Amino acid sequence: MTQSAENNPSASRGLWRRCLSVPRRMARRKGFGIHSPFAFDFVRRVIAQPCAYYAYERINGIAETAAERGALLRLLFRVCLYFRPRRIAVCGSVSDAVMESLILGSPDAVSGKFECGADYGEDTLLVIASCDEVDSAEVVAALKCGANAVILGAAYNSGLLADIWHGTVCGMLFRGRKAGIYAGMRHLPHQSFDVWF
Repeated sequence: MTQSAENNPSASRGLWRRCLSVPRRMARRKGFGIHSPFAFDFVRRVIAQPCAYYAYERINGIAETAAERGALLRLLFRVCLYFRPRRIAVCGSVSDAVMESLILGSPDAVSGKFECGADYGEDTLLVIASCDEVDSAEVVAALKCGANAVILGAAYNSGLLADIWHGTVCGMLFRGRKAGIYAGMRHLPHQSFDVWF
């Protein structure tokens, strides 16, 4: 049985810290306080992109039909468009709306289920919906090979981001409320950012 925030002081402190950090995270969404050129560019061009893309009308229709969050589907589209992966490996189960948005971002990508021990390189985007079905050590091993990752709500809440952060020595981690994005390029320093998205 889980304890409520009133009975668990550490959970209450964590909630307060998260609430008090909202202004900083919102400022970072505009790029303020980010000194890394890659991270600034990624936040401005991918996470907080104010301009509309060619596929937004179609994605909004998909979101409306599937009762999904349009903002999240548009973010997934922009991430896929930015990395242009040749492979999309899915850990757990994702909706058809999520897959369609990803494929719109990289139409030539081959999509399939994540397989433990497969050779995932820099041309791979891992979409992790739930780590219940996959060993986090296997995911971290794939990310060490240079794969990039988008971690959706269920995996984000399970602590997979912490496993990724402690299991890798390079790459940048962008943490939001509903998702996390790990850019695993080997030339990037090991940095973590709390961003409002």
